Amino acid sequence: MKCYRAKDKAINEVRGPDDDSYIKLPEYLHMLKLANPDTITFIKTQIDDDGVERFLYAFLSFGASIRGFRKLRHVVVFDVVDSENDESWTWFLQKLGTIIAGNPILTLISDRHSSIRAAKQIAFPMANHGACIVHIQRNVNAKFRSKGLAKLVGQAGFAFRVGSFKQIYAKITTANPDCAKYLEKIGMAHWTRAYFRGGSAQGKKKSLACRGSVTPEVEKVMNSSIDITKGSKINPISNWSCEIVGQFGHKHHVIFDQKVCTCAVFIQYKIPCGHALLAADHLGIPYASLCGVCYRKQTWIDTYAGEINPDGCPEDVDIPDDIKQLLLMPPKTRRPSGRPKE
Repeated sequence: MKCYRAKDKAINEVRGPDDDSYIKLPEYLHMLKLANPDTITFIKTQIDDDGVERFLYAFLSFGASIRGFRKLRHVVVFDVVDSENDESWTWFLQKLGTIIAGNPILTLISDRHSSIRAAKQIAFPMANHGACIVHIQRNVNAKFRSKGLAKLVGQAGFAFRVGSFKQIYAKITTANPDCAKYLEKIGMAHWTRAYFRGGSAQGKKKSLACRGSVTPEVEKVMNSSIDITKGSKINPISNWSCEIVGQFGHKHHVIFDQKVCTCAVFIQYKIPCGHALLAADHLGIPYASLCGVCYRKQTWIDTYAGEINPDGCPEDVDIPDDIKQLLLMPPKTRRPSGRPKE
């Protein structure tokens, strides 16, 4: 215990007491907003039984992150809460709603925490909501402990076509009927790519070094897709449409003015599949023109064009009175029972 107290004392001497950090938090967030235009911050407090104002939640979204999020999907906000509950998730998503408009195009992917589902209905009622397949696989491993079952669930979740999904789901049902019931209870539209109606979900130096018109990873994906479909037969239908017949007789219809292929990969990923690339080669259509805007080099550059600046010196600016007078205290916490772990 003496060692723990000595460590605690040393940390306090280096970092200062927690109380000082919370007192400085409102001023710090204000200075960040001055240094970074369009930055959005919120602090939620609560009054304790003694009338002391204590920290509850904090929300920070840098202006550069907000502008970049309109191009590509990267970290847009940081949030500090006491725990995952209905109140904290609702508060967070409502504040997120000041940055991102809620509409049928928006897709939220999360674990299956009940508070997230409840808060989403309040803050983003029109948005799509999908369950993270990795979390579902972990739950399947924990609940059913059947070798290879989680892998099958992943394959079913990532299947593009309904027919492919049904084949894999039949294997899951045979291997473990209880797991199949568990997945059915979640709702197929919440965790499978085949039924989900929402959208699927590197740095500045890499984007500037990129020489092509699309990102390097997309180039790799397209090159790999071409290799897979080599040897297929091409039947032109019109100037914007072709039928691709694979070596084993599988047929796929590519329609370029709609940017779709019946394999469903093209429309889901917004990257031309191997069938679309073969047809594009035949019709003389540039590959890059078929890729979604989010994969273009310029979009990549624009995403990371913003800069996040450090906070300035408070003595050099006029801090508003309401911020200077806010004496924010840390939340009340109870030391866990038992021996300290660190």
